[in-house]
Amino acid sequence: MLNSAFISIGTNVDRERHCREAADRLATLFEELYFSDPIETEAVGKVKEAAPYINQVAAGFTGLDRETLQERLKAIERELGRQPEDKGSGRVPIDLDLLIWNEEVLRPNDMRQDYVRLCLPSLQAKISCTNLSARCLFE
Repeated sequence: MLNSAFISIGTNVDRERHCREAADRLATLFEELYFSDPIETEAVGKVKEAAPYINQVAAGFTGLDRETLQERLKAIERELGRQPEDKGSGRVPIDLDLLIWNEEVLRPNDMRQDYVRLCLPSLQAKISCTNLSARCLFE
């Protein structure tokens, strides 16, 4: 059985390279995978003076279970240089978060942020002709 997943991608360090490398690694975990157009956003949260981010949302089908996918996302972050202290310092080489799993919203606060919301129109255009659905994204 294939599971549907929506993942947020964010980086503010060597942004184009980290987005590209994250996309390449994510593609190995999915049967089908679609990406929103990249957008630039300002930092939110505790470290507002951090460098601007490039963000995307990816959506696709995977044969992995939820726990395994989340473990693989964290492994990709480590492979691309993410350290536990990075977010507090405002330096984020890559941030991969599982937003939605089989239509269950796992990160409702992220869903309201510009770094997700502004990615959705371009993603919707790319997945509208597939069986991939997350009505909660586009309502």
